[in-house]
This record gives sequence, C-alpha cells and structure tokens, in this order.
Amino acid sequence: MRKRTRSIFFGLLALVIFWTGCTSSLPQTGNEASGFLEVHFLDVGQADCALLQFPAGEDVLIDAGNRADADFILDYLEEAGVDHLDAVVATHPHEDHIGAMADILREVETDVVFLPAVDADTNVYTNLLYAIEETGAEEVRVESPEEISLGGISAQFLTPLDTYDDLNNTSLVLRLSYGDTVFLFTGDIEKEVEEDLVESGFPLKADVLKVPHHGSDTSNTESFLWAVSPQVAIVSVGADNDYGLPNDGALERLSAVGAQVLRTDEEGTIVVKSDGTTIALEDGLLTGEGDTGEGDTKEALPTEEMAKKAPVTEESTKPSTTAPETATQGTAETEGTIVGNKNSKIYHNDTCSSLPKEENRVYFDSAQEAQDAGYRACSRCGG
Repeated sequence: MRKRTRSIFFGLLALVIFWTGCTSSLPQTGNEASGFLEVHFLDVGQADCALLQFPAGEDVLIDAGNRADADFILDYLEEAGVDHLDAVVATHPHEDHIGAMADILREVETDVVFLPAVDADTNVYTNLLYAIEETGAEEVRVESPEEISLGGISAQFLTPLDTYDDLNNTSLVLRLSYGDTVFLFTGDIEKEVEEDLVESGFPLKADVLKVPHHGSDTSNTESFLWAVSPQVAIVSVGADNDYGLPNDGALERLSAVGAQVLRTDEEGTIVVKSDGTTIALEDGLLTGEGDTGEGDTKEALPTEEMAKKAPVTEESTKPSTTAPETATQGTAETEGTIVGNKNSKIYHNDTCSSLPKEENRVYFDSAQEAQDAGYRACSRCGG
C-alpha cells in the first residue's frame, strides 16, 4: 500500500498557526478561471456524495454514500463520462460517507485517496483500506491543515485543528477556490470544530456550503454560518429520515445569514456550475438572492447565459440536464409510468423511493422510451 503522511512538517505548521494567532495562516491563493467547474451533489438519501468535474477534465469524488448506493453512484459516474478519478476524499470513517467507496475504487481507477489520520474498527472502513491496497491507489492521511492541488486548482484542508473523540469531528473540511468563487465541504463536523475553525482565522467565506452533518442542530452554529455566509447551502439528506433532519433551528440560522437552502430530498441531485465569477444551477433553482457577507449580492449567472458561454466540447455536454424532445415534462395530466431525473439521467418506476422533485422530472410511457432518450434504469427500483 502506498501510504503518505505529513506528521512532522504540518505538525510544526499547526503549532505556528496557533502561536501566531491563526490569522489566515493558510495561503489564500486565487485560481485563474478558464472553463467551468461543476459540482454534483448526488441524491444518495441520508448520506453524502459529491462529484467535482474540473475544466481540464479531472474528476474528484468527495464521500460515497452508503454501501447500498454503490450501483447508483457508479451509474452516475458512467453517465457523467467518468472512467478515472484523479482523487477521492473520504471525509471521515462513517458508513454514510464511505459506504460505497471500496466498490467505487474497485470499479474506477483512482490516483489518490485522502483520509483523516484516524482509524475505525468497522467492516466498512476495513474494506475501504483493503480496496486502497488492492487497487494501488495512493493513501494520504491528512494530519494537519494543508494546501493541496485538486484538478490543477488550489484547495485547502482546513482540518484537523485538534484531536477529537467524536468521529464526526475528524471530518476533513475542504475549501476549494475557483476564480472568485468558493466551495466549502464540511463532512459531519459538529459545534466543537466549527468553533475551532472560526477561532483559527482561516478563510471560511464561501459561495456554496455543503451544510455540516445533514443540517443537524449539533452543527450549524450561528458564528460558523456567519463566517461562511454562503449564497447557497446544500443539505444532503434523506426524505422522511429517522433523525428529523434537517433541523428547523439549523434551517432558520441558514436563512438568517442569507443562504438559499437546497435539499437533495426535495430537489434530487443538485448540480452547481461556476465560471470563476458567478455560480448557477443547471435546473435554474438558484435565485441569486444569497448575501455574500461582503455588503453586496453575488448575482447568479442565468443558466441560459452560462450555456452560451460554455465551450462546445465533449466534456461540456455531460451529463445533459435538458429534457429530450421525445419526453413530456411532468404534470398531473401527462404523468406516465416511468419517471426520469433530468439531472442524473436515471429513470425510475413511479413508486420508487428516490423520485426527484416534480420540476426535475421527465415522464416516459415506457422504459424503452426512456432508454432511447439516453436514460438508464435506477439501481434501486430497476425502472
């Protein structure tokens, strides 16, 4: 197994950070923007999974849902044209974040896997470590805040800042800057880490926030959310989950900082695009009303304008979110027996538990019609 750690240098870096008052100690490097960065927040129910597709064609996966999500994620990767992953980030060892990761590594060639420097005595985590060894991917344990390159773009791991007993708090927090736009991925961090991040002085401001811990009230503190001040907050959460997430208090605090909240249990898979200056959602959900926390509003680039600016390449055409001309978009009068998801290009039967929100649906009269339109069967219901 190729394993790399950064204990001495970054341990000293962490001490320097705290001794010097933690004022923006990580570099706040900008990135020249050329082309489009796409971030796909996959609808994996009560779990997390995000696919990042970079302008030069690199692909990165952050978390991988539950074990039962493996077929869905692999189908989505195939539809998105992903046959190689430049990097995978396992934010922390819980099953709803790494459940399908071993299966994905065994199916999709992967260069490097980033993990927190912790261990967990669980079958799913052990299986992941075996998969890394079997496939020859490089294993990198992140032991301190550090800057890395993802897809040729500068990114920073902002954690770990301390030693924590709760595995949720060992989550790797990743801040990705593309041009003037910023994405913040937070795993399942709780209040303790949020407070440490605010006190660290690291740059937290972001346009798009992957909401911590599925919108839990044990996370999403007022001080942290104000420090991030996202325009858009993505909650990865399962419909009618047993935990009552997202928490109403967390949603109220997100609203108070001016964030537009989008939930995978309501919208299905959510795709955010950045041209380096503005962000937009492919299905037009973005209102552009989120407060940037800098006294102005970052206007969203209209979806149709972004499409006009996008270079016409093989990469820019996958996965398409335009409904095929042969399909009728969902209304009560036109509802058929097969329901397609315009974002994921997956079709379901009309009783599937993973049906997308109404405005994201395309209806077909048969599975064959859906297949002819370029859709694939849902791995859960079989279509």
